[in-house]
Amino acid sequence: MDWWIDALAAEFDRLKHEVAVGSVTTQIAMSERLAALRWHTDNARVQIGAAASARLRMLDAELTALEAALAPQSPGSRHGLDALTTRQRDVLRLIAGGRSMKQAAAALQVSPRTVAFHKYRMMRQLCIRTSAELLLFAMRTGLV
Repeated sequence: MDWWIDALAAEFDRLKHEVAVGSVTTQIAMSERLAALRWHTDNARVQIGAAASARLRMLDAELTALEAALAPQSPGSRHGLDALTTRQRDVLRLIAGGRSMKQAAAALQVSPRTVAFHKYRMMRQLCIRTSAELLLFAMRTGLV
C-alpha cells in the first residue's frame, strides 16, 4: 500500500505547488481536486485499516489544513479587501487570475516593478507572508 500513499503524497505536493505559483485559477477546480484527494485518502485509510501509516496520517492532517484554508469564510471576512486601494485590487485580481508580473504590468500599463511594489505592499498590509496565502486571500474574498 505504500505505492498508494506515495501517489497521494505526489498529487498533494503538485496541488500545493499549483496553489503556491497561482496556476489553479478557479475555486471550483481546487475544490474538485481537494475532494478527490480526500476521497482517495479516506479510501486508503479503509484499505490499510486501523494501522494506517504515519505518512497517511500526516498527509491527512495537511489535507485538512489546506481544506480549512480554502474554506469560504463568513460574509464579514471581506474587510481586508476594503483596506486595499483600487490599484492593489486590480493587481491582485490579475495575479490571482494567473497572470505573471510582466503580464499584469502590461495590462495595467505600468512597469513590472510597480506591480511588484503593489503586491508586496498589500501583502504587508494584510499580514500575508507568501504568494500562496495571497492567492488564498483572493479566492476567499471572491476576486477570482
